[in-house]
Amino acid sequence: MRATLLYACGASALLTPLRRAPSARLARPPTALRAVPVQSDWTTWALLGTTGALGLYAEENSKLGAALSSNVVTMVAALVLANLGALPTSSPVYGTVVKKLVPLAVAALLFDADLDRVRREGRRLLAPFVVAALGTIAGTVVAWRLVPLQRGIPALAARATMASALTARHIGGAVNYVSVAEYGGAAPELVAAGIAADNAVVAPYFVGLFAASGPAKGGNKGGAKRADPAISATDAAAAVAAALSIVALADAAAPAHLLLPLTTAVAVAFATALPSLGARLAPAGRIVGVVAMQLFVAAIGAAGRVRGLARSG
Repeated sequence: MRATLLYACGASALLTPLRRAPSARLARPPTALRAVPVQSDWTTWALLGTTGALGLYAEENSKLGAALSSNVVTMVAALVLANLGALPTSSPVYGTVVKKLVPLAVAALLFDADLDRVRREGRRLLAPFVVAALGTIAGTVVAWRLVPLQRGIPALAARATMASALTARHIGGAVNYVSVAEYGGAAPELVAAGIAADNAVVAPYFVGLFAASGPAKGGNKGGAKRADPAISATDAAAAVAAALSIVALADAAAPAHLLLPLTTAVAVAFATALPSLGARLAPAGRIVGVVAMQLFVAAIGAAGRVRGLARSG
């Protein structure tokens, strides 16, 4: 729960490059795949859902998938489909995912973000977290001095944005990364390239940790935990209704670029004021939030192009 809170806090906006993409100008697929009917929005939704499910399956059922994470597997799969022409690199579907599903996911993932509980149970972890966050910032400053980015990212503002976004990712999670990248106006290719480069370094590190730690006791083949099978359709519907209500309340009080921060604040206030209700909604909320975030990651991957990633380093 604490990780979920840190994952969402500080998020400020949505992916403007995807939101700005004109709906009528979908990328033309390669010649070999032009006969495939890829322009249907439902086809795009189906492929995003498939790549999202593939990422979760890989994380739950393989050590490599667990080391890479469902997000990385999903993003890479969507990137491959986009470069094969099966997914368009711009689509109104991506705007819907970013503008509607991300706030829903944030609200659903924070049902158990009870600040009183965080204060009681997380007190011992606060000091290590602060030290780790300061170490991440210091590492970014050192890397900024040592790693030349001018060839792949000529603009100083873009380099600063990506450095800040990667710092935010390692302090608070992937939503922070994308939010900071969007706030700085980073292109979709840079956003995808940053995730790819980050995981190219982090994935081998985690693979080594898994190998050193040996097989997990009582776990599944991968590293992800399956959802509670006792969750009912009523639980899921209640979680969706509560998350939508939180987003609606935040939307009524905030301009578009502040929707995510205010959604986070309202969700945390709800969980703190009604901890028993939040705890009952949390298991189903995690399912709703994870599925929505998988669609979001797939949309990020689909917006990238291999040539653009290569140019960005």
